Amino acid sequence: MDERRLVRARLWFFRVWAAIGVLALLYVVARALAEPLKIVLPPLFLAGALVYMLNPVVRGLNRRGVPRLAGSAVAYLCLLGVIALAISLLGPRLVNQVKEFADAVPDMAVDIRTTGNRFLSSIGVDARIPNINPESEAVQRAITDFLSGNTGGVRGLLAGAGTVLRQALHVVLTVILGPILAFYLLVDLPRLGESIRRLIPPSHRDEVADVATRIGSTVGAYFRGQLMVATFVAIATSVGLLIVGLPFWALVGVLTGIFNLVPLVGPFVGGIIGVLVAFTVGDGVSQALWVTVVMVVVQQVDNHIISPNVMSRTVSIHPVTVMLALLVAGTMFGIFGMFVVIPLLATVKLILLHIFTTRVGYAAQEAAADAEAEAAAAEDAEEATGTPTPLVARQGAAGLVDALVEGPPAVDGAPSSPAPRPRPRKKAAPPR
Repeated sequence: MDERRLVRARLWFFRVWAAIGVLALLYVVARALAEPLKIVLPPLFLAGALVYMLNPVVRGLNRRGVPRLAGSAVAYLCLLGVIALAISLLGPRLVNQVKEFADAVPDMAVDIRTTGNRFLSSIGVDARIPNINPESEAVQRAITDFLSGNTGGVRGLLAGAGTVLRQALHVVLTVILGPILAFYLLVDLPRLGESIRRLIPPSHRDEVADVATRIGSTVGAYFRGQLMVATFVAIATSVGLLIVGLPFWALVGVLTGIFNLVPLVGPFVGGIIGVLVAFTVGDGVSQALWVTVVMVVVQQVDNHIISPNVMSRTVSIHPVTVMLALLVAGTMFGIFGMFVVIPLLATVKLILLHIFTTRVGYAAQEAAADAEAEAAAAEDAEEATGTPTPLVARQGAAGLVDALVEGPPAVDGAPSSPAPRPRPRKKAAPPR
């Protein structure tokens, strides 16, 4: 017995250090390929998000006899129709508000300077924020002196302008290449799944297929749910800000919805933008308070009504973990990393949870005991009430993973999950 425990301890020691070595190697590779990955990953992430959002439509059409090529085309036409409708309804107003905002920027700068000087006076500081007029002779002279006597600074400005142009070109390429890659993936998704399945050893195919189905369900539900929640937040915020009379209400509402795609951080950013607009070009403190009320009401409705129903199939992650993940992803991969780090984190959590509940002895025993207890309780409730018990309750936990995520039907071309084995019920003890 002691020798067996020693062998098992050595095996786990080897596995732990092997995992640490793999993680260290992945970190080194990620650091070395950070710049190339910043170019390659955004189109792939956009394509993956589109595939997860549109594949249910394509799969449903395929079940009704529509080929995947035609179904993908129909899904894209529907998506383009929704985008065109949104642009036709909000496009002209957004364009006008962007122009008005650009014209109001000088007045906003003056208001910010006045408010800042008033605050400095209230706390007894003699310093003042100077009034900088770009058309004044002093400013023009300072700019000329800087350009003529600071060659390194000029080169830095030109390099910064080149960086901005490269980023803009990268965004354009991402928007163009992402949907194209997504279309090809939608059409060939069953064949790709079958090809990947053949690479897996036969003894592990069913297990890997089951885990992949759960991951697809979780990530797909996350992307679709986030899009629906962001749409609700944008519309509700725009309507609320229109009611309170905030300038640029449509622009602030759309920005709030976009920032809401970033968990935890996004709602605060949208609220700060609305409050700043109210303070600078709005009616001041009173309107800022009403803007805060609108933002809080929208977020409360989202957190207690919309998100619990829309995002109920996603894997919950602790807020501290979310903040750390957003910080790391934003530092390494920018805004795209912040958008996709949460589904990646959920995927890692599902895999680790599956390994823990199926490979660790006591965890597997506890999961099996919980499954037996839940199945027995569900059958007893069904017999007592005479009403069928839902499928999830009948199947039990089947490991802690089933309690967190309910697997959907298998993707076209992928094998369905094996049916759960019937669990024997415990016989009641005979009366004494």
